[in-house]
Amino acid sequence: MRYISAKDTAALIRKDLKADFPGIKFSVRTNTYSGGASIDVAWTDGPALRSVEAITNHYQGKAPVDQTDHAATVTGELDGEQVHYLADHVFARRRISEDTKEALVAELAAALNVSPVETGKSYPSPELVYTACPNYRYDQGTAYEFINVIAEARAA
Repeated sequence: MRYISAKDTAALIRKDLKADFPGIKFSVRTNTYSGGASIDVAWTDGPALRSVEAITNHYQGKAPVDQTDHAATVTGELDGEQVHYLADHVFARRRISEDTKEALVAELAAALNVSPVETGKSYPSPELVYTACPNYRYDQGTAYEFINVIAEARAA
């Protein structure tokens, strides 16, 4: 079995993300620490989190075992060969640009019939949230939560 370093794993992730999402700028950073390594992937606007995780999850070197703190080594495949990726975890995080946030704040203000919207304040969930994300199941939430839910749903 071949072992792929966290640095080389990050290069493979960059390559796959560039192929699947041309024109989107991703930050792919490796973190090494005592006992392991991880990779952080971040981008602004662009594809939905689950779309990126469909790629990045393939490169995780460990997976949780049941409901414990233990993580088991995962064997992957690369070009028909069994491999072990030495980055234990790959974390993906989608950011929202200021322009997107401002546009959503304006939409929320209209939907909530308030001005200004306070992002940390809790509000009843507006129809705008349920329209964007039919699976949203909360009667209220913060404007910050609404912005993230709507932005993620629209990215899909």
